Order: sequence, then structure tokens, then C-alpha cells
Amino acid sequence: MKSDSPRLEIFFPEPQRYLLPSTNPSDAINKPLERALSRAGVSSRLSRYFVQEVLAYFEITGESGDIPSVAALFSQYDSGKTSAANLINVAPVYLRADPSRLLMFDAPVIELTEDESLELFHEVSKFFLEDGHKLSYGSAGRWYLECDDTLSFYNADPFELRGMPLEPSATDRRALGVFGKMMTEAQMILYESSVNQARISLGKTPINSLWFWGAGSTPVRSATNEGIFFGKDDFSASCASFFSCDYSQNILELPEQLEAVKGVTTIILPPHRDDSFIIEFLEKVFPQILLALRKSSVFSVTIASNRQKYSITSRTQCRFWRASKTLENLLGKTVSEF
Repeated sequence: MKSDSPRLEIFFPEPQRYLLPSTNPSDAINKPLERALSRAGVSSRLSRYFVQEVLAYFEITGESGDIPSVAALFSQYDSGKTSAANLINVAPVYLRADPSRLLMFDAPVIELTEDESLELFHEVSKFFLEDGHKLSYGSAGRWYLECDDTLSFYNADPFELRGMPLEPSATDRRALGVFGKMMTEAQMILYESSVNQARISLGKTPINSLWFWGAGSTPVRSATNEGIFFGKDDFSASCASFFSCDYSQNILELPEQLEAVKGVTTIILPPHRDDSFIIEFLEKVFPQILLALRKSSVFSVTIASNRQKYSITSRTQCRFWRASKTLENLLGKTVSEF
């Protein structure tokens, strides 16, 4: 195979949501995907957080091969300005204490508005600045803190931890160091905030804490994949913007490029972030990808889910047999897990 042979790499974290009878939207989406996966070559793969998957697809690391600054990537996307690496993401969140565990919910799930977030940001940033800590605003769910440029403090994206029990180490004030002290101070400010009092009076969930994550060194890219990227989430867009990659949020542009594109085209389907993007892809674009395979306009298609990797070629699609495993096992999960 030539290095410029057209290939598609698709990251599809949760295909089961669109295949299993209890969750799929329609047979129009179900059938082409089920048929393709059932005839594909299948191998296991390790599950990673969405941010880590996207970094791998863009081939981004820290400048010394360590953790890249996710905050720097996001900040440039939010501000449109070149960002220093010595930033850490600060997410306004709601922590709910149950009898035996602590659960976290991020700004989008509790519907924090831009105006509310801005007001909370000004209240918290004013207090932090008195202690020499500078905050900057990115979006309703993303603020940024300038920190020591030697700091490497990843933690997980609050989206990944949405509604999940937090591990003790993730909330241990001693393990968080200075961030533990800042978290405690922020909780006191947030408790007295007029924004939260107004939200509570309306029966809404307050913002009662901050989540620090995403520090690292200057992001660098090996740039071996110079193809086109398609996606519909802020982090993919942030990575593309930071490195000026060819990127589109309009998945309907893909079919007309299938015959002209060279090398690798990457499609990143966001988990639980934009169903309309995924449905549009499955209904209108995926059948045309299969047609391009049959016409040899595309050499191969790889679909990576959270647990499996599916290799699809024109040859596999011509198989008259299907995988003997049930669909649930083929996807790497059982129906009872949904």
C-alpha cells in the first residue's frame, strides 16, 4: 500500500448506542454500520479518556515527550491568542456528597449559563488575585490559572468524571497541594455567591467547587499525519487550531473529498457531546464511505471504539459470512451494561 493511499480512521467511542435495539435511533442508521462491523477484522484495544484519544490521533505530546498542556490547547481555542504552557484548566463544578462517595457534575450538565459563569469567575478571580494567583476566562465551563511552568498535573477532564465517584486520591487536599487550599477557599466564596443563591431559589444545582486539571509542558506535534480531520467537539477543534491542521465540523463535506483526498482522513465522533453530528454521519456519510470502499476510492477504514478496533476493506465487505459472535460481544460489552 502506498503511503498516500486514501484511508479513513474513525474514532467512535460508543457505537453500541446506535446499534443495540434498545438505543438505536433507526434502522437506517443501524443496518449499514452493523453489516460493516460484523464482517470486519476485530482486535481488542485499551480504553482511554477521550482527551487522550484525541491527543493520540493528532500525534501531540509534551515537548519532552511528557504530558502536553491540555489547558494551553483549550486556551488558544477559547481566546484566539497564543497561550503559554504554564496554565491549568479550572472547571466550575458541583460536588455532591453521598454517604459513601463524592460525585462530580460539570457545568454543561447542570446548565451553567455564560452570564452566571462570568459572574462567578469575577468573584473567585478577585479573591485569588489577592494571593497572587491570576485567573483568566475561557468559557462557561473553562477557566484558566497561571501556574508554575514546571508543573505537570493532569487529572481527568470533568466531562469524563461526570456523575462518577471520585477516587480518594483525586480529592485529597494534601495530594492537591496548593490547589487543595485554593479549592477550599473557592468553596467558601461560591457558597456565599449571589449567583448560587439565585440558582438554589429556582431549584437549580449550585456551583460549589472547582476542578483543576490539564497542566503540562508545551504541546508539540510529530506531524506525520497531514491529512484532514473532521470533528464536532471543542478539544478536537482546539488541537486543530493550535497546530493549524485542516479541520472541518461539517461532516457532509467528507463524501465529495473521498476520491481526491490522499493519505489519512480522521473522523472523531464525540461521545455524548453532539448526537446530531453522529447521526448525520451514520445516515448520510457512512453509506457513501462503504460505497467508496467497494469502488476502491478508499483503501481501508479503521473504526476504533472504546474497547475494539475494526478493520474494514473492500475484501472484508465482500464476505458472505458474518462474525459468529453476538453483536453485544462484538462490541465488547453486554446489553446489561447499558
